[in-house]
Amino acid sequence: MNKQTSLYLDLLRIAAALVVFLSHLQRSSLSRDNTLVLIFARYGQEGVAMFFVISGVVIAYVARNRKSNLRDFFVARIGRLWSVMLPALVLTIVLDVVGRIISPEMYSDPKFHPWGFDWASMWNFISPALFLNKSSFGEVIPGTNGPFWSLCYEFWYYAIFAFAYYLRGMKRGIALIIACLIAGINVLLLFPIWCMGLLTYMYLNRYSSKFIASFIWVVTIGAMLLTMFFKHKIAILLVAIFPDQGWTITDVSVFISRFVIGAFVAINIVAFDRMGSVNFIKRFEFPIRYVASRSFSLYLYQAPLLIFFGALTVAMESAMLRLAIIVIATLVSVIVLSDFTEKRKDLFTQLADYLLPKNRVIGTNVI
Repeated sequence: MNKQTSLYLDLLRIAAALVVFLSHLQRSSLSRDNTLVLIFARYGQEGVAMFFVISGVVIAYVARNRKSNLRDFFVARIGRLWSVMLPALVLTIVLDVVGRIISPEMYSDPKFHPWGFDWASMWNFISPALFLNKSSFGEVIPGTNGPFWSLCYEFWYYAIFAFAYYLRGMKRGIALIIACLIAGINVLLLFPIWCMGLLTYMYLNRYSSKFIASFIWVVTIGAMLLTMFFKHKIAILLVAIFPDQGWTITDVSVFISRFVIGAFVAINIVAFDRMGSVNFIKRFEFPIRYVASRSFSLYLYQAPLLIFFGALTVAMESAMLRLAIIVIATLVSVIVLSDFTEKRKDLFTQLADYLLPKNRVIGTNVI
């Protein structure tokens, strides 16, 4: 993967994280019906689709160029996920407990299960840490941290890919069956979006016309924006054209947000890679790398932080000032927290290395 494509993936990762962040400002208790905020609230699914495609590209690259066996792959991936997931779980518990005391109405949503000394609260902590919160074991939302759902999806995509890539024969088949059974049908339904990233990686570093590649890059950006903006109207039109299919407008809109946008993102990345040298993106390498290195923290810390700061400012009369304080306080908190968590993922990688069994031979690889 060349440097400019790597930078572009980071830029897309930043865009995806910001889209998801803006979508979580939609709560009326935070935005107070701010029109601009409510517009961005429609595009959270698109942000997740972008993350899935980017993840597929990165994992294909890691398996091909860095991790030579199954155990090394899982140690690196689990360490990377835990570096933000475990601190995010602790942060969510602390902020939810304190915030509920300050402003109970901010936590009145029935999805926000109150934390306590009971089995339900314990499972709400354990299941996300073990990537089981959206699996066949049932659906769990850890307090106010709704974005945790996609991390369960990500992990099982990693597992399915790793078993298929590193194992051979009967061991591969058994491992894949077990992984799919644990992951469950809901996780598997979005697997094709992640696989778009794998296909994207296969088509990188190939020669093509720079003019055609540049044209496709521009067209896909325009197509993504138009699709996002008009997805509801497109859904209404498709339901009207195919009335006998039993489609609902919501289902079609979600499909467009995930699969259609995912396909456009995949094509867009390939087109950018084939454009050749793009100097303008290299000029912004430092800010892109800096922000991208904190994008995972932004994704997983923002939800409990937004609600908590909303609780602290609930009595403010100025809606715009309140929203500005909530946004700024959340972003600053994410930057500070990332320095102690995401930027120190080696510590969590060491933890994963210690916990995963060693000296067990699977095929030609050691796990």
